[in-house]
Amino acid sequence: MRVLFVPLPVESHLKAQTQLAWALRAAGHQVQIAVTPDLTAEIMRTGLTGVPVGPFLGLRDYLAEVVTDGSSGADESLPDEAFMDWDDVRQRISDLTVGWFRVVCPDATVADLVAYARHWRPDLVIWDPMMMGAAVAAVAGGAMHVRLLFGTDRMGRLRSAFLRKAAGDAEDPLRQWLASLGGQYGLAFTEEMVLGRWTIDPMPSWVRRAPEPRYLAMRHVTVNGPGLLPDWLRVPPGGRRICLTLGASHRAAYGSKASVAALLEAVDGLDVEVVATFDADELRVVERVPDNVRPVDFVPLGALLPTCAAVVHHGGAGTFGAALEHGVPQLIIPSSLLNEERNWGPIEFAQGLHEHGAGVYVANSYTFTPQRLREHIVEVLENDDFSRRAAALRHESLARPAVAEMVQTLERLVADERR
Repeated sequence: MRVLFVPLPVESHLKAQTQLAWALRAAGHQVQIAVTPDLTAEIMRTGLTGVPVGPFLGLRDYLAEVVTDGSSGADESLPDEAFMDWDDVRQRISDLTVGWFRVVCPDATVADLVAYARHWRPDLVIWDPMMMGAAVAAVAGGAMHVRLLFGTDRMGRLRSAFLRKAAGDAEDPLRQWLASLGGQYGLAFTEEMVLGRWTIDPMPSWVRRAPEPRYLAMRHVTVNGPGLLPDWLRVPPGGRRICLTLGASHRAAYGSKASVAALLEAVDGLDVEVVATFDADELRVVERVPDNVRPVDFVPLGALLPTCAAVVHHGGAGTFGAALEHGVPQLIIPSSLLNEERNWGPIEFAQGLHEHGAGVYVANSYTFTPQRLREHIVEVLENDDFSRRAAALRHESLARPAVAEMVQTLERLVADERR
């Protein structure tokens, strides 16, 4: 069968689709990935075929403009969407539609997706939850389509709450946008344009889901992209080692609530080797790199994390999933990008790990101090319960269906659709 992937034009989201794309390709299916010019270089490194669509979006610059500085004192609570007020649910749906979905999936991109879907006639379109225009293109091209989650399904939960609370002719900005898009191609709006026919979920079972979508569980697989194993990683560490990372996609735009300097201050002098994945730009503002810190521009997390006793990070879904895969205790200082922090996972990941005793939610307020992080690192390293519980979550993750099994599931679903 022919399968078209549509990621959000951000490198980390492309990587989140790569493992399934290659599994389908290895099973003999034709696979292509539709990407904006933002990801031209990245798609070439995957070894897969890219299809250019739409204009250059420059999301890194856009995100840098809307990033918060972590000092606003705003409420960090994440209320259950089912108990949110109608006005709050409607406003969040409206804000996401206008300020995000329409930005990352403009009309020109959807037009290119529709044209290509009608030309190539894919049997299946797999799309990022933020790229709802891909669902319009799938319907226009006669393809079955599914969402592939990157982090939590907060959008699914918000939409479910919206539909339950909406009354009569309630304003629905998301429906209005998608109906307008679809109408250009003779298509009627359906809720599958928002939530997909199915939703592939690589996150652990304890990350909250929405009641409406039909979920397909899949094991998370770490995809780091091309890299070489450094000499120092080819031998066992001399003592305890921890990883300190803010994720590659956050560089030069936004990071965690703590600055790089504050993070390095927190680990200075600890009896532990710290591998800090910071590049030259991130280190330029640091007066001194502590003696126990090994700064590296890039190292594959899949090779580094198995040697670590803990990882400190920003709560990105890729780093979170990689640490789960390797059974490493996590200390999360959520992203300072308010939209990501609230909607796509960092806070929920941190809270879930805390509840399972496999990690620490470091910044549970908008005040952060290096001393606080230092105390938590010591706590995790000295309490073996953290590593035992992280190992238990790893075994739980390994029990989820492998990516190869997902290929078989998708083959069956597409065959059923054809019948």
